Amino acid sequence: MVYDDAMQVVWDETNVIISTVNDMLSAKKEIAQSQVDTLIPLLVVRLGSVQAAVDYATDTVRSSIQRLEAAEKDMLSRYEADPKVQDIQRYIDGCKVACTANLKWSLTSGRYGISRESMAGGISITL
Repeated sequence: MVYDDAMQVVWDETNVIISTVNDMLSAKKEIAQSQVDTLIPLLVVRLGSVQAAVDYATDTVRSSIQRLEAAEKDMLSRYEADPKVQDIQRYIDGCKVACTANLKWSLTSGRYGISRESMAGGISITL
């Protein structure tokens, strides 16, 4: 596998996306269990409201997706003639699948009390 700064960006942003989405979706359960050392409760203290915390976390995910996609585009264009480009694409695809699989599992598993098959129409979680 090729080491590249853009590959590290893909890895780092994958972790930010998974961690932030998990903390957003698990907030109600964790607050109910007095686990207030996770992202949303900590952001509430810093930003002053639950909505501001959720908005900030949402923006974090959105920005991470943009950075991941920019790194993907950069890497694939620079390595398009390299025989390892398929391996690079496979790595990136795996990272993206990890993000969507984490989201789907979080929505459907019932672990966080959401139990949704789709995000169509959005998700409403009352804390």
